Amino acid sequence: MIHRAIGRTVAAGVALTVLVAPGTAQGAANVCIAVNGKVRVQKGTATCRAEGTGSVAVAVGADALAVADDGDRNKARAIGEGATAIAEFGDGNRALAKGANSRAVAGGELDFDNGSRNRAVASGEGSWANAAFGRKNTAIARGHFSWAKSGFGSYGTAIAYGDHSLALVDEGVRNRAIARGDHSRAETSGPASDSLAIASGDHSRAEVEFGERHTAIASGDYSLADIEDGNRNRATASGLRSSALVDRGDDNASTAIASDSVALIRLGDDNTATAASAGCTAELIGVDGQTASC
Repeated sequence: MIHRAIGRTVAAGVALTVLVAPGTAQGAANVCIAVNGKVRVQKGTATCRAEGTGSVAVAVGADALAVADDGDRNKARAIGEGATAIAEFGDGNRALAKGANSRAVAGGELDFDNGSRNRAVASGEGSWANAAFGRKNTAIARGHFSWAKSGFGSYGTAIAYGDHSLALVDEGVRNRAIARGDHSRAETSGPASDSLAIASGDHSRAEVEFGERHTAIASGDYSLADIEDGNRNRATASGLRSSALVDRGDDNASTAIASDSVALIRLGDDNTATAASAGCTAELIGVDGQTASC
């Protein structure tokens, strides 16, 4: 049945591939395929809708929902029990939800044009991915119960790899937020531009707010790398429970290597603070071109 439906969609000029693992009776019992305003297949509790030229919606799984609507060339695939994929309110948006109770939204959910050529992928169980309110944004949630959002800007990328992790790109252009650790949080906001936040330690946080070309990396467990305002600043926290902080200024580098250490730079330019001993604090406030270490 599925293969015959695929053949009909190809004949209509739409290339479509639906993968259902051999022996998955539930997947075979719950299928919905819609193309160019018509539902071609509807079986079981899976539902779908596709409006607009070149739009395709595919739902496979009990209570799965796929919507490609309010635009052209939108593609939505929901694979898994309770999975939801929505690509709408714009053109060329792509949403893939692959996992039980996963949710992927590309383009938007409100009743106006929220952007085009956005991509959202939610592949972890209970994961949520949203790429909307802009152009060419990407949100990928791979960890179980992870959350990724990229929007209100363009060319942003948010990826949540860890279980219960969060990656957020909010406003700006060409920003990246990557949450690799379990329960980690990576965020760029403000707006910021051409900035990178990576949280790879478990329970770590990497945050960038305002400015351009910042890099915040939190690789230690329970570590914090935080940059607020300025340009071309770098904060690196690699020690257990370490904190690397830059608060306003340009071209600063704050590094916390040891456990429970703190490196802080505030209100200055071209400064370097390095905390390499357990429990120490390296601090520079209101100065330019200085170095502090402990």
